[in-house]
Amino acid sequence: MKNKPDVGDKVFVTKEQNSVWTGEGVIEENYPNARHDTVIVRMTTGDRIGNSGGFSWEELEPVNSPMKILSIKRTKNRDTGLKVYGKIQGESGVVYAFAYFRRPNFRGWVCSCESFLLNKFAKKRNCKHLRFIRKEVGRYAATVAR
Repeated sequence: MKNKPDVGDKVFVTKEQNSVWTGEGVIEENYPNARHDTVIVRMTTGDRIGNSGGFSWEELEPVNSPMKILSIKRTKNRDTGLKVYGKIQGESGVVYAFAYFRRPNFRGWVCSCESFLLNKFAKKRNCKHLRFIRKEVGRYAATVAR
């Protein structure tokens, strides 16, 4: 981070920085030290959700996107073609549903936002919500567990 973070700021720990604590978190406390500044981060996503850990504020990245994946699951039923489904909160705070289908006549992501339904689907494009989801979980959602 370029600027020193404040208590309550959302930050992201990348996999390159710490493979165990990867995910988003909220800064709980600042500890200024003579050598470097340390912050306590309570994780809100990832494997360490709910736990707090200490990090140097230089290795954290700010979370700029107000979009947030609320839930994401892989389906257990293999007959329908539905592979992954969930909900995402958009920039305006509205919650949209999304899904990934793999059928003989259609393969791709679907979102319930107006932009996708009225414009992007006909042009075979993804909306900003689907681009955000694909960036987080991969092109085919390979990182989503059952």
